[in-house]
Amino acid sequence: MSLPTLVIRSSTVRLTKCFSASSRLRTCLRSLVALCTLTLLANIALGCSATTRHSHIDTLAEDKFMMRAYVLEYQGTPVGSLVIAGEVNDFNQYEYTHELTLTSMRNTALIAKRIFRFAPNSPHLLEQASLEKFRSDSSAPYETLYVQRNETGLATHEREISISRLPQDYSLQQYLGLERWLTKAEVVPGDQLSLVTIGLEQQESYVDSWTVVDSSNSFVLVRSQQGIESEYDVTQAFPQLTVSRHPSGLTLRLVDERTYSTLSPVAELSKQPLSVPVTGSLPRPSQMSLLELGVTFTQRDPGPWSELLTPTGTLLIDRQSTLTTKAAPLPLVSERNAPNSTSEEIQELANSLTNAISSDNQKLAAIVKFVHDSVRYGKSDIPQSATTTLRHKSGDCSDIADLVTALAIAAGLQSRTVYGLAYDEASTTFGIHAWNQVRLRDGQLRNVDPTWNQLHVDATHIEFPEAYAHQVLATLEHMEFSVIRFEHFESQI
Repeated sequence: MSLPTLVIRSSTVRLTKCFSASSRLRTCLRSLVALCTLTLLANIALGCSATTRHSHIDTLAEDKFMMRAYVLEYQGTPVGSLVIAGEVNDFNQYEYTHELTLTSMRNTALIAKRIFRFAPNSPHLLEQASLEKFRSDSSAPYETLYVQRNETGLATHEREISISRLPQDYSLQQYLGLERWLTKAEVVPGDQLSLVTIGLEQQESYVDSWTVVDSSNSFVLVRSQQGIESEYDVTQAFPQLTVSRHPSGLTLRLVDERTYSTLSPVAELSKQPLSVPVTGSLPRPSQMSLLELGVTFTQRDPGPWSELLTPTGTLLIDRQSTLTTKAAPLPLVSERNAPNSTSEEIQELANSLTNAISSDNQKLAAIVKFVHDSVRYGKSDIPQSATTTLRHKSGDCSDIADLVTALAIAAGLQSRTVYGLAYDEASTTFGIHAWNQVRLRDGQLRNVDPTWNQLHVDATHIEFPEAYAHQVLATLEHMEFSVIRFEHFESQI
């Protein structure tokens, strides 16, 4: 017994180009890729011909048409999603689409879209396959790859046409290999299955082995040689993957459409009760203009934080010219809040707050003051829209920052919600926090914190590096700060 496999290894490895990422990012992505790779696209089931019961391939293929949405989690926190759906297209081919979405800490979604098309007649050979990679802030793919069957077999169309190294006889029966195997015979703990996995981008195939760990009338649990465990619901006509766990802490979990539609990975990260301890005192943090922190990583690998460290391995935060201006800001709000920025309710409020004001600085100040004075801070477990925050007049730091983002955009300013660490005087630790970065029409960048009523954020605000949410979570658990030096403004801005 084994897993169906979606080879996200190839879909995801080069997503790092969006960030000009380091080799560490590519290495971490391989763990994510391994999880998705070994979970959702069925492969060649070796030795399955010995079974006696048979399911009609067309019936099984049509069952796979139903959209299935999965949330990708790291230790319980959503960090991305995967959606699989199928149809009979206009050319009468069986067509299946796999769309993987990962959200970075700067709220740019990276999307890898894979499509497989199989011939309508037996043996249902693979006729076409494609891979396209997008950024959510661009409509054009930044990388593409196509595989097309011609008179000589499968050929790859990338920079030039070449013979594909994928199995030339790859077919629908192999794509649905796991489901076919599970519908043909009962499995018991100890049963094993070898599978051939294909990699579209790398044009490779390899054999993996899976073992049945547990089974009942309702589920089957299998484990790979790499330690990945996946559970399948077998109560329906055809088996369905419900959860897959990777040793790295990543989990793929089946969710309903409503849960998928409200998924907001980065916003949910800001609600996690994680904190980074700090040695040394930080007096008057709200008036701090400069802060240098020593950083200790108990696992010795700084991961994505390496891009923010000084040559001596410290974090240097200068409120006038530091981390939030080191990387180019993204002038777009998250997709979840984009509709609210132009909603009638948000637009009317933005107009009432700013129409009589000509200065962008004063417009921003009016928005921050209104949100701070009107919205009561309260912890919440589920992200909410800007409109909901406005109506309920309650939300946590990410909800409050999202409302400022929506209002600022409605007032004609470019804005985004920023996620990072900020110093909490009550606990004397750095906790996950959200604030705003706004670009005024003269090009000036302003960082404001409506939760703490700061029109200029203090130097204890440290924006997360440009990385995936699961990478940030993994490093926060193993970080410690120590105070090296700090400076205060002569007078409060």
